[in-house]
Amino acid sequence: MARVYISSTVADLEAERQAVMTWLVAADHQPVHSYGPNSETVRESCLDDIDGCDLYVLILGHRYGFQPEEGNPEKLSITHLEFRRAEQSGIPRIALLRTSVPDIGLSDLLDPQRAALVRTFNDEVRGKVRPAEFHDLQGLIQGLSTGVQSELNKLQRDPARRGRWDAKTEMARQQEWAAEIEKQLEEIKRRQEPRNFFPPREGQDFLANNAKGEIAEFLYPKGDGEAERLARDIQSILGWAKWKVGELRAYEGLGEYGDDITVVVKGGSAFLKHNAPLVALVQALESEHLRVGKQPRLDPTLPSDNSFRLIISRR
Repeated sequence: MARVYISSTVADLEAERQAVMTWLVAADHQPVHSYGPNSETVRESCLDDIDGCDLYVLILGHRYGFQPEEGNPEKLSITHLEFRRAEQSGIPRIALLRTSVPDIGLSDLLDPQRAALVRTFNDEVRGKVRPAEFHDLQGLIQGLSTGVQSELNKLQRDPARRGRWDAKTEMARQQEWAAEIEKQLEEIKRRQEPRNFFPPREGQDFLANNAKGEIAEFLYPKGDGEAERLARDIQSILGWAKWKVGELRAYEGLGEYGDDITVVVKGGSAFLKHNAPLVALVQALESEHLRVGKQPRLDPTLPSDNSFRLIISRR
């Protein structure tokens, strides 16, 4: 598996970029691509990313691209800077030059000054590497596959150039990927564990057999996976019990609620009335795991005067 940096302008080569990424993934390589936004920070990110790659792939059409202002005395485009950075870092370069012009409006050919920049870059590329020319996606992939395999073979045969591609590097990379996959599997397993917070059976029955209410929204603290699962559990069981259930969303910066879950309940005026929906909700959720605020908090942000906010805390 090789890390392959994809460098190109975006507006005119979107389909080509996607085709290259698709082929690289299918060939068990890891594509790393440049960014679209035109900012100085993005420029530095692009150049730094190149240093961590094994191969560099340039797709060059007829558009020069964004030219950063700072630290760029030659006023080169990001793609041009990336091409030179790969050379400076000693990373093998593969160049794919499009000869066709599917949409002249997306090219720089109608602007003499920018067209000259495209030609200058094209000439520099031809002087540094032997590019593969293409006029359609089939030709692009043929040039890509030939170039990638050729450069990888060179890396494996030449000890002086194998620093990025030796067995230790590959093993370390595989271990890193395996650790990440293991982490993801653990998260999936954790999400599939029995739901300890789910209301007990008697609570579910109480909800189902009493008056129905409406939840305007469920709020849980952002980044708290356990709270999110709990909120989804409550949303799910209320839906099963034929309550009207609203949006589930994360909040942050609401210090008043700490790490609690809040539930906005509509039509709460009959909170103390026997068999009222709010009473059923509180009784269903109260358990050894959960504590529900018995006094709903008035809040000017609530959807109506007849609404309340319940605070659900984990014991």
